[in-house]
Amino acid sequence: PRSIIAVENDIFFASRRGVFSIGNEPGFAFDVLRTNEISARVRSIYQSIETAYMDNIAAVYATKSNVNLVIFSYTTSGGRWNTEALVYDRERLAWYKWTNIRANCWLNYIETSGTVKVLYGDDYSGYVKEILTGSNDFGSAITGTFKLKAEEFGEGLVRYKKLKDVSVVLREPVGSVQMTIYRDGVETATS
Repeated sequence: PRSIIAVENDIFFASRRGVFSIGNEPGFAFDVLRTNEISARVRSIYQSIETAYMDNIAAVYATKSNVNLVIFSYTTSGGRWNTEALVYDRERLAWYKWTNIRANCWLNYIETSGTVKVLYGDDYSGYVKEILTGSNDFGSAITGTFKLKAEEFGEGLVRYKKLKDVSVVLREPVGSVQMTIYRDGVETATS
């Protein structure tokens, strides 16, 4: 029940089969509802959640300044609190996996000035924490690894590819960005 969330004109919810949206189907003279699975791209991650822990999934629709995210926090198995989250970016139609979060409940708090704060309850620490602020993750640097199909080398050394140009484009990053390039397992450049 904590995974049912209103997202603009739709309702998103987590079920045993995946994350779905339900809403009106345009173009019909009468009311028609439709459901769509939005978690097909992360189905293998989602299906790793044991059925007994599906009731622990908590969701929030985080709309803060230029952010438009639907976040589903969960535990895969055996935990007393949620330890990971799947984040759906509505603007980019993309999924992210967040592994350093223990969110068991969510809240969009609107201050009297109109500023929105996205908060969650952390049962592990007992604190209410704010997300989507600053450039660190509660004192730890935020690290990310990106793997794209075009640059995937497969398992082992079955295939060999040459990358002639490596470029990274970041859209208004906050804080510092560090990138390390490894060539044949040896660090060749850090910037």
